[in-house]
Amino acid sequence: MTERAWAEINLSHIEHNFEYFRSNVRVNKIMAVVKANAYGHGACRVAKLLQDEADCFGVANVEEGVELHQEGISKPIVVLGSSWGEELAAAIERDIVLTVSSVEQAKCVDKAAQSLGRIAKIYLAINMGFNRLGMDFDDALEQNITQISRLFRVEIVGVFSHNNKPNIYQKVDTYRQNARLVQVVGALIAKGQNIRELSTCATSTCLDSDLVVGNMVRVGLGLYGYGQPHLLPSMSVYSRVVYIRNVGKGERIGYSPSYIACKNMKIAVLSIGYADGYNLAMSDLGYVLIADKFAKVVGKICMDMCMVDITDIAGVQDGDIAVMWNERARLDEMLSVSTTSVYEMLSTLGRRVKKRYIG
Repeated sequence: MTERAWAEINLSHIEHNFEYFRSNVRVNKIMAVVKANAYGHGACRVAKLLQDEADCFGVANVEEGVELHQEGISKPIVVLGSSWGEELAAAIERDIVLTVSSVEQAKCVDKAAQSLGRIAKIYLAINMGFNRLGMDFDDALEQNITQISRLFRVEIVGVFSHNNKPNIYQKVDTYRQNARLVQVVGALIAKGQNIRELSTCATSTCLDSDLVVGNMVRVGLGLYGYGQPHLLPSMSVYSRVVYIRNVGKGERIGYSPSYIACKNMKIAVLSIGYADGYNLAMSDLGYVLIADKFAKVVGKICMDMCMVDITDIAGVQDGDIAVMWNERARLDEMLSVSTTSVYEMLSTLGRRVKKRYIG
C-alpha cells in the first residue's frame, strides 16, 4: 500500500547529537529524555540506541517508564512528572525513580513502598522560579527535607530543578537560585542522604558552564537535532501530491477566506494535515520541498490535507513526494514566525505517519 505520509528517523544523527553533548558538557552524567515517545521519534527505539551511552532516561509519567522497562531498558528510568495512586506501585515494583514535589507526595510513595516491602527511589524537585512542579526553597530547607528524610521506605537519590534559558540580566538570579539548590543538597547530605545526581540544566542551558550546577544534565530536544548549534535534525517528514489544480485570481483556497489568490495559481494538494501533526499554525506560513524547490503553504491546514503553491515549479505530478521538513527545510527556521514550536511539531506527530528508521 502506498503511504500517504511517513517519517524517516536517522538514528546516526541521534547518536551524533548525543556524542556532541557528551563531548561538550562539563558534567559526567547525561539523562537522555525520551518522554512523549522521544519527541515523536519512538521512545523504545531511541532508548535502545542509547542504552550503552546514556546514564539514565527521563520520561513524563509512569506509563512511559513501564513501557521502557518492558522493552528491556536496564539503565535507570526517571519519571520527571508527578505520580499518584496505583501508578506508584507500578513504578516501585520496577525500580523506576519517581519525582516528588511535596511531603504529602513523599508520604504516599513511602506508603506504597511499604505495602510492597520495597524501597522507593525518588528525585526531589525544587522550584527555582519556573512555578510548575517542585517544592519552594524555604519550605524544602526548613521542613520538607527533615520530614522526607525520616521516611523509612524512601531513598532520595537525586535533586533537580528546571530553568528557562536566562537572558544576560537574569543570569545573576540564576546564580543565586543555583547556590540555593546546592544548599538543599548540602542539607540532605547532612541528614545522611546519598545524593547521586544533581541537575539544573536541560538542552538550552547545559552548554553554558556558568549555569551548570551538579553532575548531570538533561538532554531532550537536543538529542533530536534542535536547541543548540552543530546538531543534526533526526526526523524528516514526507507526504505526497494527491491532486493538482488551477486557481483563478480572487478565488479562495481552503477553509474560511484566510487565503485569496492574488494571481492565477497552480496548487498541489498534499496528503498530510493537522491530524497527522502538521500543525494548523503552519497555515499560510509553512513551506515544503517539491522537486527540490520550495513551495509555500496556502490556505488553512485541513485535517487530512494541505495545499501548496506550485505555480513556479514545473513538472509536478500526482504521486510526487513533498518534503514537509528535513535538514534543508529546517523545522526551527520555518517555525520562527509561527505560534507553534519545534517541541509541539515533533511530539504531536500523528500515528498515521509511519516511521522508517535509517542510519
